[in-house]
Parts: sequence; C-alpha cells; structure tokens
Amino acid sequence: MRLHLPATAAVVAAMCLAGTTRAQQPQQPKTDLSLRVAVAPFAVLDAKSGKLTSTVAIVLGVREPAPAERMTERLDVQVRAFTHRGEARGMTTQQAIVTLPAANDDEVTFEVLSELRLKPGLYELRLAATSERLGKAGSVSADVEVPDFTRAPVALSGVLLESTPGLIVAARDALASIAPVVPTTLRDFTLTHRAIAFLTVYQGGKSAISPVKMKARVLDAMNHAVAEDTSMLVASQFGSPRAADYQYQLPLTHLAPGQYLLRLEATLGTAIARREIRFTFR
Repeated sequence: MRLHLPATAAVVAAMCLAGTTRAQQPQQPKTDLSLRVAVAPFAVLDAKSGKLTSTVAIVLGVREPAPAERMTERLDVQVRAFTHRGEARGMTTQQAIVTLPAANDDEVTFEVLSELRLKPGLYELRLAATSERLGKAGSVSADVEVPDFTRAPVALSGVLLESTPGLIVAARDALASIAPVVPTTLRDFTLTHRAIAFLTVYQGGKSAISPVKMKARVLDAMNHAVAEDTSMLVASQFGSPRAADYQYQLPLTHLAPGQYLLRLEATLGTAIARREIRFTFR
C-alpha cells in the first residue's frame, strides 16, 4: 500500500521563472522549448529502513515541432529543489528517450515522469530540459509543499489526473510505486477523453482505523455544484501503513463547455481534509 503526503497537484505553464540560489541573481527562463509541469508530494515506505520517506511526483510536459518522419528524441532533464531562502535541498537528472511518430500536426506533446525525494517543507522546484533533436532548452518552475501529516486524523495526498487517451509518455513506469495511474499535465478535456482523479487518504496517529466519508464535487465558474458524489472508505480498505486509495471519474458527459473546479473532501469525525484541482471541458 502506498502512503502519500497531501498537497494539491499544480500545473505550471512554461512562463514560470527559473529562480535563483543564494549565490545567483535572478535570471530569465529559457523559453526556446515549451514546458509545463504538474507536481504532487507523496510519502512512501523506505524498503530498507521501513520508515516513511517524502517524495514529489513530477510530470513534465514538452511541446515541440512535430517531426516529418518517425524519430527518437532524447531529452536531458534536471530538477532542483530550493527553499524559500534559496537554499538547495535536492537534485535529480535523467535522460528521457521517447519515440515521436510522424505527424501532420504542427506540434507534438509528450510527457516525462520522475520523482525527487524531499523532506517535509516548502520548496520551489526548478526544471530545465534540453532537446537533442532540436538543440533547444527550456525551463519551468513550480512551488510545492511537502507537509508531515502523519499525526493528522485524516489527510489527503496531492491529486493526480490520468487521461485516456493520453499523451506520449517517456519513463512510463517511473511513478508506478507511488500511484496506480499514469499522471498527466493535461487539464483540457473533451468527450473523447476519460479522465480520472486519483489520491490517497490516510489516517495518522495510532488510534483505531475508522471509516472515512469521501465527497467529490465539481463546481462551475459561478461556484455552482454541477456534479456530486459521496462514498465511504471502510476500515478494511486501509492497509499498512494506514492508507487507502481513492479515485473519481470526471463526469465529462454531463458537463457544458467551460472551466471547472474539482473539490475532494475526506471527513473523519470532526476532521476534514480537502484538495482541489482545476480543469477545462471543451
């Protein structure tokens, strides 16, 4: 069973700033390569120590000119984490390899999955990517909170969205140990999509596991509820370490075109945990 630390997943467009360290002055982001990112913090059990370890799931979306013929793209990706004081706290690098199909469209979008282990705290993640095919680079940043919710009566992980059909994905199984979905940066959907929101509910402390009431509400731009679903997570669904997965399928067939807010709530006695994520239906 996976245990995930709570925070709302965020999607940030490529216009975000690259940021600074203590020894650096502000610098302009690299915008030759168009990037967007979705991030969500989790906690996983360390296989060796048996203790909880915080990590952040990262989905990097990359938009490039479409190739005229099928070819392989190699993308060098670097992720760095900084505190609000500009202190470096972690870094990961990878080379993502993805096969791009020949397309008639002007552009092609693919995604790269990765994670970065971080202790609880507030961070700015700065991502940089370089395309071998194009010889171009881009950068994007996102703020993320990795809280310690192990003592909370009830808490929620960050929200991940999975879409079918989805985009081309490099390192597709990179987050398989964290979540049973393949997350995406997509937030615009049509009737051709099936979109699922995923999170994990967990109970902190050492008291007996209790049922948790789950409520999903979809709010329109006027803050009116256009869809609502209530269910229960029974005690038997919470495995070690006191966590249960929860999924909600977006009711796309019942929505009018527009912008929406998905609000997910977990209630245990008088304790309520809430997470929100925005999406658009066209």
